[in-house]
Amino acid sequence: MAIYGKRQTLEEWIDEAMTDGEKPGACTEIKLMHMVGTGQNELHTIRFSGTRKWTPKELAEAFDARARFFGQDLPGAQTYCLMAFYEGCNEPLARHPFVVSAQQADFNGLTTEAPTDKGVVQQSMRHLEVQQSEANRMVRFAAESLTNLNEMLMARVKDQEREIVDGNRNLREMALRDLTERHKFEMDRQKSEREEMLIAKLVDFAPLLLNTLTGKEVIPVSKADTILIDTLARSATPETVEVLMKTLPAEVQGIFMARMQELAQARQEAEESAAKALTAGMSGEDDAAGGSEL
Repeated sequence: MAIYGKRQTLEEWIDEAMTDGEKPGACTEIKLMHMVGTGQNELHTIRFSGTRKWTPKELAEAFDARARFFGQDLPGAQTYCLMAFYEGCNEPLARHPFVVSAQQADFNGLTTEAPTDKGVVQQSMRHLEVQQSEANRMVRFAAESLTNLNEMLMARVKDQEREIVDGNRNLREMALRDLTERHKFEMDRQKSEREEMLIAKLVDFAPLLLNTLTGKEVIPVSKADTILIDTLARSATPETVEVLMKTLPAEVQGIFMARMQELAQARQEAEESAAKALTAGMSGEDDAAGGSEL
């Protein structure tokens, strides 16, 4: 598969050409052509019909060496092209042009300019060609460096994004676990309160239930009635008191209201006693602290 956005090497192209499953058959040969203007000259051909097994790296090194050897004394950059042929086709189905810059053309070239105006123009043209070749090499190097840097930065950004996603998932899991534990604790607390209230009510109604189940006055009826009234008075709210006063007989209303007032007074006295005890305790702690400072 071609690598877009990045310069493809000879080895990569040859590997792609030899393993391309979209072609009609297997790759039978690869030719190295020297491009001259609109024409082309065949320099070297490697066929795959023999017993030798070529690797893409070996082929790339062979074609590159042949191209450099051919153009070692040619001035300027030379353009070459690899052509891949496949079974059943007489025309190449894959091409890969590449450029090889002359390393010694400026010092040991085959071209010699005469000391004339035409020679000066030719020498200037060669000089500009070498300058352009060097500029292209520097631009290509800068582009490859920027591409590598961009790939490194993109990989780092992906790693950071993955760390952020993992951190957010861990936070959500921790929050959900904490919420579940809080809900469970609240449900257990409410269940415990309901059980305590149920036990208290059973204890309050035990004498009345005992008389009802046995059919005898095990506990005096007056005491059982008092327990019933006390229980209703403790659990009654202003709304339920209003409803009860409308439904209770007149002789019971007075008893019920008197018991309600007694319970309210007892509750108020208990709260005042607790507040006094708390105040006395705090004063004692302050005196003790003052004495220790002295």
